[in-house]
Amino acid sequence: DFNIEEDKSIDSIEKAAQGLYDKLDSIFSKLDRQQKYVMGMSGGLDSRITLAFLSKYIPKENLELFTYGFDERLLEYKYAFEIAEALGYNKPKFHKLTKDSYKKAMDYLPKMSGGQIGINHCHILDYLQDGDYKEYQQISTYFSDAIFGWDSVADKNIDTIDNNPYIQSLEKYDFLSNALKSIISHDSKQIFNEFNSNSNYCSLGEYKYATERNQKFHLYMASIQNSFIENNLIYANYDLLLYSLSVPLKYREQKKILDYLFDNHFKNISSRDFKNISSRDFKNISSRFQWGGKYSGIREFYWFKFLNRVNAVLRPLTKGYIQLFNKYQTEEQDRLLYKDFHKDLKNATDKFVKLGFMNKE
Repeated sequence: DFNIEEDKSIDSIEKAAQGLYDKLDSIFSKLDRQQKYVMGMSGGLDSRITLAFLSKYIPKENLELFTYGFDERLLEYKYAFEIAEALGYNKPKFHKLTKDSYKKAMDYLPKMSGGQIGINHCHILDYLQDGDYKEYQQISTYFSDAIFGWDSVADKNIDTIDNNPYIQSLEKYDFLSNALKSIISHDSKQIFNEFNSNSNYCSLGEYKYATERNQKFHLYMASIQNSFIENNLIYANYDLLLYSLSVPLKYREQKKILDYLFDNHFKNISSRDFKNISSRDFKNISSRFQWGGKYSGIREFYWFKFLNRVNAVLRPLTKGYIQLFNKYQTEEQDRLLYKDFHKDLKNATDKFVKLGFMNKE
């Protein structure tokens, strides 16, 4: 049951964070300390809090960390390395994503996922296939975004089910027939059929994120990864979910609760002293730019935007051969699409036109 109401007795960020700390500590303390583990380490908040709790119970010789990206100079890798070092773990291995990573994924990922997961999500699978991990468990951070409030804002804005996010999206597309729109609209209402407006979500979008998107994407990805390694979905814990969804939105919004945990329970990797690249920095509702102090962070954010726009022009002009280096970005999928996959894309779209799924336009 995802319809959890707010716990009004949680009346401070201190109380909210302590409750979350206790739940997480209980979960991590039950890990087998003799088991060998492997974990993807990013420059973001979720892998940082995961490593912080692991550092309490798992010795460094039993945990292998890795970071993926298109270049070792990325901030993603720099921050992952700094956190690992501060918590007493070995430097993460760097896994370089190349055109071959995605080409290889074309042979297995669409088939294994029934076409539901694109080859652009092959990064962890690509790394796991490079080594022998039969004796390992992967510590997976999937579902952590839903737990920690990635899609939460403080103010509630609950729309009607008849105006849910899928139906709002449908209105933008005039190339779909009314008959098809009607079927999609009907399906979307089933997704929200059990939603209770008294539950502690800021929007139908957050409810969808916690109950639909994570299951059909992240947890499905974990299931596919299970073919290569035993997965430990440490955050897919019902007791943890119940607690997290009961925390007032003003403490859960944009993972604010994690900043408090770092600053008060893991001071050696506090948010004040260690920068991060967080997905919340790329949301319109976020005003956080954690690549520097207040002003340098804003400056870097606009430099990142500038690089993206220049590269968006360079890609079609040079067919992906010339790009400015962007240290804020983990992957260069758009560049590879122009440079190495353009023929594949053209063949696919031509086929769709012939089959009547698309028109020439």
